[in-house]
Amino acid sequence: MYREERELVIRLHLSAEFDAAYEGDDDGYEWYQAFDAELRPQIVKALVRVLVDSGRYRVTPINRGLDTHEELELAVARLVP
Repeated sequence: MYREERELVIRLHLSAEFDAAYEGDDDGYEWYQAFDAELRPQIVKALVRVLVDSGRYRVTPINRGLDTHEELELAVARLVP
């Protein structure tokens, strides 16, 4: 079997801006927790849906020992007819 591979990195740099009265991370990164709980699952679903719905790709989540809250890795394989 012959195999060709490429890599595509989609990286989101997240930040929040606060007014001058903000005293540091007093809220325990509440803004990020909200993103992680509400938007991250929707972003992942949308990405996987686009790939799978094309009918040309199989998507498998993989984990190489990294914290899944900091990195999501997907194996995307082209289905050859």
